[in-house]
Amino acid sequence: MDNYNIIREVIKKKGSLSGTYEGFYREFSPHKLGMGKHGQMVLIYQFGGTSSSGRLGWKCMLVNQIRNLSKINGWYTGTTKGGKQTCVKTIDVQVNI
Repeated sequence: MDNYNIIREVIKKKGSLSGTYEGFYREFSPHKLGMGKHGQMVLIYQFGGTSSSGRLGWKCMLVNQIRNLSKINGWYTGTTKGGKQTCVKTIDVQVNI
């Protein structure tokens, strides 16, 4: 199964994933999946691992740049802090909160 469909399945089940993105191991719960300015995008809440900024929280990822996807236990979310996500322009699937 390709990354897009793995992420799609995990969103529907309100699950989490681990994988490598931009060279950093990350643990995250995907929330929205669809098309964005640069192709297939996923809005995630990163709750574990590392990143170039050193911060966890809301992030956008290019689906085809994620490596070594694996399903893990749990599901996490965070506050929106009043901001509106702009990376997923056309939503295919999203978590119902």
